[in-house]
Amino acid sequence: MVVGAKRVLREAKIDQWQDANGYPNEEVFLDDIKNQTSFVAVDGGVVIGHGTITFGDEPMFQTIYDGAWQSNQPYGVIHRLFVCNKTTGKGVGAFVMMGLEQVARNKGVLYIRSDTHEDNLPMQKLFNKVGYSRAGVIFYKPNRQYKRIAFDKVVASGV
Repeated sequence: MVVGAKRVLREAKIDQWQDANGYPNEEVFLDDIKNQTSFVAVDGGVVIGHGTITFGDEPMFQTIYDGAWQSNQPYGVIHRLFVCNKTTGKGVGAFVMMGLEQVARNKGVLYIRSDTHEDNLPMQKLFNKVGYSRAGVIFYKPNRQYKRIAFDKVVASGV
């Protein structure tokens, strides 16, 4: 499934998940599973969506440009969200995002941060659809490589 997601990004000329080391690769996903941070949506025994949520400070989120985070409270971070090509536009991404938010709530974390490539308009649209706000711009790497648009959301308790 991730191979398909990478191909869709490449075909859309979005330079996300296209680097030479193959990120995200099988090792990354096996670590997510081992760390119990990987969550999937399944339909008829077939994985149709995936997302990862981690907790704790993310160094890449320490400095934000052209904006500000909504909160400084402890947060979860959504990573590596994608859906099966056959389910694009059918609400699977929103379903996965809501599930990840519930995981955060279950841990008592009511604030989520995430990011995406500046050209990944479908992901930005999904963030907006599920109530995330554009927080600003972050960079992966100290030399300001890999510009990303940052999003965040204060999630309601008890939803």
